[in-house]
Parts: sequence; C-alpha cells; structure tokens
Amino acid sequence: MVNGQAIAIDADNDSLTDIIERINSSDSGAVASFDEQSQRVIITGEEGDESLVIDGNGTGLFGALNMRDGQVDPTGRGRGYARQKAQGIVNAMNDAMTALNEFFQETRSEALVNKQVAAFRDQLSGAFREVLKSGESSVDTGFGLSVNLDAVGKKYSQFATLDTSSFSQRLQTRSVSIDRLLNGTSDKPGLIANVGRAAQNAFQSLNGTLGTTGTLFDPTTITAGAASC
Repeated sequence: MVNGQAIAIDADNDSLTDIIERINSSDSGAVASFDEQSQRVIITGEEGDESLVIDGNGTGLFGALNMRDGQVDPTGRGRGYARQKAQGIVNAMNDAMTALNEFFQETRSEALVNKQVAAFRDQLSGAFREVLKSGESSVDTGFGLSVNLDAVGKKYSQFATLDTSSFSQRLQTRSVSIDRLLNGTSDKPGLIANVGRAAQNAFQSLNGTLGTTGTLFDPTTITAGAASC
C-alpha cells in the first residue's frame, strides 16, 4: 500500500518494471522510478515535497527494495522537482537542445569559409566539452541527455538529443546530478553558464567582425528557459 492506496502486485510474475508501472498508474499520489546510478527504486510524491506512507502489508515488497515500511522522508535522497516544475524544465531544455542542433546544422557550410562562424561553433562545443569533462566524443549523461561532439561537423547528425521522458523522471526523483550539470557548484560553473558565456562572447565578436546590428543566432534561446531549474 502507498498512502493507503492498495496496489495489486503479483509477486510470482511481476517484474520490477511492472511494479513501478503499477505504482505510477495508481491513485496513490506517488511517483516511482529506478535510479540507474544507485541501482535503487525511488518513490516520491507527485508534488516533490510531500511525505508518503508505504506499507508492504506483510509481503516484504518494500523490504526487498531496500525501503522500510512507514513514512518516506521527502527531504531524503530521492527528492526531486514537482511534476509541473519538472515539465517546465524539460520543455526549456528541449527547446535549448533543438536550437543548438539547428545552429550547428545551419552554420556547417558557412563555417567552412568563415573563420568567425567556425570559432563560434568551436566555443559552443567547447563549452559542453569543458563541463562534461570527457575525452570521448559521444557522452551519455545517464539521465536522458546525450551529446555527440562529432556531430558538429556532420550535416545530418544531431549534436544533442534529449529523452524527455527519462529527463522528466530523473528531475522528479533525483535531480541533484542534473542541477550540478546545468547549474554547476559553488566552485565550478555549469552548462548553462558555460554555454551562455561562450555564446555571448563569440556572438559579440562575430557581429563586430561582420559589422551588422542584426543577428545570425540568438544565444539566449539556449540559456534563458533552462536557467530556471
């Protein structure tokens, strides 16, 4: 039972995925997910800061999942964003990654003949490389965001892909790692600050060189919305 709501589970036939889906489809007000990093099932309230009461009703279910029957502390390891807040962050992040993909695809040919455009592209991809701290060209963050640095020079490859379902789930259950990537820490800037700084610096230099008051690319499209998380 979760918050007094009985959840029918077949201990002999239900897989872990089945159990998670049954909890999420119930009216208990709970959100369950499996965290790959900790290899644990995490259960939180739909609003993120709600307390939950779980009871295996003698089945030993929650004990098998390394969870004690009783009240689940919303300030514990599994705390995340409320569903509505998480969806807003997902939408902003999706828009940002779409803008980046479009930029790298649309400026690919121009970068071959224009050093300023090429430098702009290098600064943006370098901002990702600096935050991801990986020698690999393809990086999977583990919570729905994948970056392919090799795609910068390829016409039909995506620079960044976002699995919105996985990203939303992680935001609602365990958002600390996402916060660190996007917003950074007290001694290390995150992706938003790095990409925003690179975009602004390169964009100002590019406009100055071209001698135009117009815009080739608006860097705020990849930073404004995501900055709210």
